[in-house]
Amino acid sequence: MPLPVPSGTALVDSAIDLFSVMVFDQPIKIQESAFAQIAASLGEPLLTRNAGRKAAVTKNVTIAVSKALNGLNNRLSKGIGQSDRVKTLLLDILKVRLLRASSAYRAEFYC
Repeated sequence: MPLPVPSGTALVDSAIDLFSVMVFDQPIKIQESAFAQIAASLGEPLLTRNAGRKAAVTKNVTIAVSKALNGLNNRLSKGIGQSDRVKTLLLDILKVRLLRASSAYRAEFYC
C-alpha cells in the first residue's frame, strides 16, 4: 500500500490541476497576467540561490503549462488563439524552461 502524499505536496498538485483546467477559461487579461507572473517568477534571483527550490518551481511550472496545453486538445479555448501576448508569454516560458532545463526535465515534459 503506497504511503499518503504529504499535505504540502497534495496542495501543490491540486493547484497545478486547477490552474491547468481553468487558465484558458479566464478572460484574456487574466491569462496574460498569469503567464507574465509565471515568466517573471522563473527569473527571480532568489531561485538561483536555492537550487532545490529552482528545480521544484521549474518542474511545477512545466507540468502546469503542459497539462493546460494538453487540455486544449479536448475542448475549445476562447483565449489562446485571440491573444498574441499569451502566445508570446507561453513560448518564452517554454523556451526558457525547455532550452535551459536539464535533459531530465525535457524527457519528463515530452512523456
